[in-house]
Amino acid sequence: GSTGRPKGVAVSHRAIAEHVDGFVAEWNVTAGDRWLQSSSVSFDASLAEIFITLSLGAQLIVPKPQAFTDLGYLAELISRRGVTVLHMVPS
Repeated sequence: GSTGRPKGVAVSHRAIAEHVDGFVAEWNVTAGDRWLQSSSVSFDASLAEIFITLSLGAQLIVPKPQAFTDLGYLAELISRRGVTVLHMVPS
């Protein structure tokens, strides 16, 4: 949960690389995929979205700010850009 106060998280390069490798193997993500970024770049989870797509040569679709509160925009963006991967929390 969030306290509303910024925190620092140390994530090693090795941990990111291993996470990317495991995710690619488990999800069968390829260079042909289009991944919709759902995490803020200030959140450590965004590293997976960014580095998985970059390491494969896939496309990272970066939505406008607050996209996930505008479901009409989000549905249109997914359709128009041919998004194939969206990884986010259920809420």
